[in-house]
Amino acid sequence: MKYWLFGTYAWQGNPKALFLYMSKYHIETHHCWWISDTEKEALTLKEKYGIDNITFLGSKEAKALFSKADVYVTENCRESYPLELSSETKIFNTWHGVGLKHVEIGVDKNLLVATSVFRKHIKGFERFVNQVIFLTTSEKMQEHFLRDTVVPEAHMLQGVYPRNIVYKNNSIATYQFEDVLGGLKDDYNSVILFAPTHRTHSIEGVFQFLMPNLSALENVLRFHNQLFIIKVHPSMTKDEQFLKAKKQYKNSQYILFWDDYFDIYEIFSKIDIAIVDYSSIFYDLLDAGVERFIRYIPDYHEYNQQMNMIEDYYQYTDGVIVESFDGLVKTLEKNKIEKISRKDFLLNYFFGYKKDDYIQDMIEKVDNFTFDKKELKELHTFDVFDTLIRRSTLKPLSIFAYVQNKAKKSQLDYPEYILENWIVIRNKVEHDVRDMMRKTLFERQSDTLEIELDAVFNRISENFALTKEQVDFLRETELEAEILHVEPIIEKIELLFSLIEQGHDVLLVSDMYLPEFVIRQMLSKVDVRLKDVPLYLSGNVGHQKSSGKLYQHIFFDIDYQYAKWVHYGDNKHADGTIPRQYGIQTFVHDVEDFISFESGFINSSSASMKYIAYQLATKMQRYRTSLVHCMNNVELE
Repeated sequence: MKYWLFGTYAWQGNPKALFLYMSKYHIETHHCWWISDTEKEALTLKEKYGIDNITFLGSKEAKALFSKADVYVTENCRESYPLELSSETKIFNTWHGVGLKHVEIGVDKNLLVATSVFRKHIKGFERFVNQVIFLTTSEKMQEHFLRDTVVPEAHMLQGVYPRNIVYKNNSIATYQFEDVLGGLKDDYNSVILFAPTHRTHSIEGVFQFLMPNLSALENVLRFHNQLFIIKVHPSMTKDEQFLKAKKQYKNSQYILFWDDYFDIYEIFSKIDIAIVDYSSIFYDLLDAGVERFIRYIPDYHEYNQQMNMIEDYYQYTDGVIVESFDGLVKTLEKNKIEKISRKDFLLNYFFGYKKDDYIQDMIEKVDNFTFDKKELKELHTFDVFDTLIRRSTLKPLSIFAYVQNKAKKSQLDYPEYILENWIVIRNKVEHDVRDMMRKTLFERQSDTLEIELDAVFNRISENFALTKEQVDFLRETELEAEILHVEPIIEKIELLFSLIEQGHDVLLVSDMYLPEFVIRQMLSKVDVRLKDVPLYLSGNVGHQKSSGKLYQHIFFDIDYQYAKWVHYGDNKHADGTIPRQYGIQTFVHDVEDFISFESGFINSSSASMKYIAYQLATKMQRYRTSLVHCMNNVELE
């Protein structure tokens, strides 16, 4: 007997349909268990349906089952999997819908969902590549999923979506349509399903935009004796206008807000007309036998621009086109929705692998499937400043002190205020520019936060009415000082090149406003080999490590194919806490710093002696640190 476990985020989808099918027809050959995400859901399902083989994630029973599972059936790439799940268990990803939208690694990196895609692939890339069997329903959909997922072609399994098949003849069902109707009448002339997808840019207000006048709609439905089922995407159920309308029309005989307690797929055979937009449910309805559609797309141009569909929407869907709510009401008033004309083309394009015996055939193929596993490299990323290189005067402010001295010795006639307060001025202006970036996200229509050095000096020029020559001197002297004061951190550089020798890939990642050519010169100065290591610079990308978006940018920018990602740096937040949230392993070392005496020595020095004070304090800090290291080595011996 083989152990097949099933689960997704709710009692729905292909896993549920296949679980019910196998529980009925494969009871002699397979132990089938439904694994709910929560104990509450498991208890509710057991009580309602009388199915014994239901438990929940984290339970002792589930842990024991996962440790010996042959197959785990899901419908998505999960962010986390049970620790007890063996690396030999087959994860059968039945997915949750065909369609025209990009998925997983194919999504636009600027969409909100991209963060989840990034996180789950850092945590589970090796599992997705070596342990997943991915269900595809046609040649074109297989090509689509090969582009947008990391599952290799050898692990694609051709088949059908169980949820579109097993409920057709009513031999498998967990409820009757009458259970949903409750006190509603049961002699409607037709049943209409309205099933809009979510909008990535907003939740609030979408339902009101799509259904601004339910009263007018209800009048039409009453006249034609039609039931109008509203089944929105789960994310839209939190829309205040949706909740208000649901309450207002809870006693309507013609408008039914669908209770997600019931799986809508089980009553697809009852649907006469479907009103759809961009959701994959259009194809599921088509596959389940629905033939009359209205494509209600009042925001098509905006949606298409955001989602960048893989094919032309108009060509690869079918049904009456309606672009306004008034148009929808008028279309329903006419009550003459014809059957679509391109059913065969669309079914072949999206479900071309369909055969009568494909569910049984699919089960046998999964049972006998063997993986062609791939050995993966590791990705190691290094922070730059205070990890691979450091300043010989320790602090960034020491560079400003160097510039201050040079400005005093120049013949450029700087205002006395600038010469005496340059360190404070330079530091404050940088913070002001950063603050401006944080406060102008809406005006700039951008979520980028990192600044460039030019922005700092442009602000200085504006604030203090300096000449171009004066500003250029300050800027060029600062760049000169950064290169002049750089020195290597030998231990970390040796680690970096040892990882390359082991065959791993290495990248440099830095939150830094300095131009890339300057950082390249600094790296080449300490070790010429570093000039060939790829560098991701926040000043170039616009995003920082500290927000997590620089790491996410790297993921989408490279062809990520690694067993794990390891990052090294000195900042507990930007190099530690943040990357760990995405599944990146981290090694954070202590930051070199002055003790209070050394800081006091610097702070008490005059403006003209500030740079020399930084030099002397750093020598004290280096000597003190060397003594500590020496004492530690003696203790180890």
